Amino acid sequence: MVEFIILIGVFIIGGGAALLGFLIIIGRKVTQPDHELQQKIDRLEREIKDMKNEP
Repeated sequence: MVEFIILIGVFIIGGGAALLGFLIIIGRKVTQPDHELQQKIDRLEREIKDMKNEP
């Protein structure tokens, strides 16, 4: 019976750790802008700046 309680405890702790890791990964993905998209935005801003400086 004690082994069963320990096994359930391990399942609960492991499930909690997996859920916490999943939430952290999803949270970072939502809060951080896509790197590729940010590079495109930076490139377009540079192009606009260059166009404004041309005579």
